[in-house]
Amino acid sequence: MSAINKEKIFEELRNYHTHRFPAKIKNLEVETLRVEFGEIEDRIVGMILSLVNGKAEFIDGNKDLVNFQDKLRRNLPHDSTDDTARNLFATKISQLIAVMTLAKDSGFKLRPVRGVTRVAAKV
Repeated sequence: MSAINKEKIFEELRNYHTHRFPAKIKNLEVETLRVEFGEIEDRIVGMILSLVNGKAEFIDGNKDLVNFQDKLRRNLPHDSTDDTARNLFATKISQLIAVMTLAKDSGFKLRPVRGVTRVAAKV
């Protein structure tokens, strides 16, 4: 079951990374938000990969995403020029939430720490 869940998570992460922000963004506010979102995204994806590999426990990033959504609503005016950016942010946030939910429900456990083996010294 764990291998199936791992593959589902990896598939969702591959799908997540197919939607990218444009290389050049004209609006300075959108660019600032994109950089901030990139930091949140890196933290969450890193946590998920560490969780799947048994190196870290689940850390809920929903609070960061909700705070970012509020900031997005406040900072981006509701005009047609930023609709594509707003939709891309919304899509990426919903995908991250779905991957985090899948990772949380999968029940991955930390790997046990391997003991140190002592080797007799040759003289």
